[in-house]
Amino acid sequence: MKQSHTLLCGLLLSASTLFTSAVTAATSEEPVQCNAEKNWVKADYTLTETTNDKVRSRSLTLWRKPDVVAHQYPASDITQVWEHVHERVKQTRFFDAHKRGIEYQPGENIHGRVDNDWEYRNQLVKQAFIDGLEKQDSQGSGCDIRTRYTAGSENGHIELVWADNLQLIVSFTVTKGEQKMHWQQQSLSHEHAGINAFFASRYGYQTTDYADIGDDHTDPFLTNMVHQGFIEAGASGFYNASGEALEGSHLH
Repeated sequence: MKQSHTLLCGLLLSASTLFTSAVTAATSEEPVQCNAEKNWVKADYTLTETTNDKVRSRSLTLWRKPDVVAHQYPASDITQVWEHVHERVKQTRFFDAHKRGIEYQPGENIHGRVDNDWEYRNQLVKQAFIDGLEKQDSQGSGCDIRTRYTAGSENGHIELVWADNLQLIVSFTVTKGEQKMHWQQQSLSHEHAGINAFFASRYGYQTTDYADIGDDHTDPFLTNMVHQGFIEAGASGFYNASGEALEGSHLH
């Protein structure tokens, strides 16, 4: 009888150990999986602006891999890429129709402004902006937790649905009087090969350093881009908590 009791205790202890190990493994693997999904992203968005019943729509694709993020604007054939280099940000603007690019060095001052906000480029909105909103509710589990935030005042209303682990916008709406701006995520992928191929194709373009543009008056592409105002860093298309455009209200 004593031997049977000892055997039973041993089996229970083994089962408990196995269960604890399984839970620990699952818990330790989940952050790794979430981080992997967060770092490798292709997210398609539709941007809709409504003013006095006039509607304008456009699209944006965010491409993300470790220390590199891109905002692709298919309608204008422009892709802006930011690389996180030693706590600084290096921007390159690619003109997809021409397979050309303009490089801006990290810390480069362009008309009094230095583009060095990695978090803003990588997430489309800053964490400080989210912290200023009021949390309403959360849904989902594991890596797919979505939290809804709102903010309202006499000037307008904001509603953000945020994918916490992916650090991505699911939807974002700013309403101010007769004006409404709405971002909606349409599709999401974490497929490495496609993301790598996207960046590799852009890095295959001929590029010119921004500082050297004024030295070359024989390149029709550069001359045309300067005349059309496409050389300077562009606006984001996003708005702050007051519904005011960040870095201008349009995208080139």
